[in-house]
Amino acid sequence: MRKFIIAAIVGAALTTPAAAEEAGDICASLAELAHSLAEAKYAGVPLGEIMAVASQDSNPGHVEVYRELALEAYSLPDFTTPEYQNRAMREHSNAVAISCYRLMSE
Repeated sequence: MRKFIIAAIVGAALTTPAAAEEAGDICASLAELAHSLAEAKYAGVPLGEIMAVASQDSNPGHVEVYRELALEAYSLPDFTTPEYQNRAMREHSNAVAISCYRLMSE
């Protein structure tokens, strides 16, 4: 599922050659968003609030990506120690970035 979602947003964003040059920025942005969503989960922000914010984007493709990334972040294990939470956030963010960069190299 993650690969499909990332492919959708990357495909929508890369409509011009100049945008293709910024692919690294797109992947970094997605990774940062994934990290922020995981951080919100561990901070106790209800998923419903995240989904409400995601729904406010005017681009339907972005809304779908935000929602799917939020669902993935909120599916992370419920770690209670900051050490494990930080590791989970980092691994989640890196997994999103890796998927994006792999799609960009296809």
